[in-house]
Amino acid sequence: MVTSDNLLNSSSDTIVSPTCYLGTLQSNPNPTLILGSLPELKKKILELQLAELKLQQQQERSSQEQAMMKVYTEQVSQLLETEKNLRMQLASDGEKFQQFQEALSKSNEVFETFKQEMEKMAKSVKELKKENTFLKSKCEKSDFTLIKLVDEDLLTL
Repeated sequence: MVTSDNLLNSSSDTIVSPTCYLGTLQSNPNPTLILGSLPELKKKILELQLAELKLQQQQERSSQEQAMMKVYTEQVSQLLETEKNLRMQLASDGEKFQQFQEALSKSNEVFETFKQEMEKMAKSVKELKKENTFLKSKCEKSDFTLIKLVDEDLLTL
């Protein structure tokens, strides 16, 4: 009796087409001894065809999945490369930002020093103006006193 196990080729363990067994049926005068009943054979042939169809569908799905895996692998590679480039750009921008921060800090220091110098100068100018006013006042008093003395000397002469 032929079963689905008998349909395997013993030398290579591959499924053999059921049509090769039909030739054996036609040449054997008593097919019921080899295969049993014809409905069973049809049932086994249909089962085998169904299994072959399922195998073919699975192989197609597998090849589609492999193609998708290849596409995904390429996308992942591209994304990793993009990530690498972005990280390098981020590091470069970070260095530039650090340089900018340092320059800004130095600029702030220079500005603060300049501001302090300006405040000192303003204070000095204020003191000098005060001193100038004092000296002008003193000079005017001296001039007035000198004129008064000269006038008195002229009158006494």
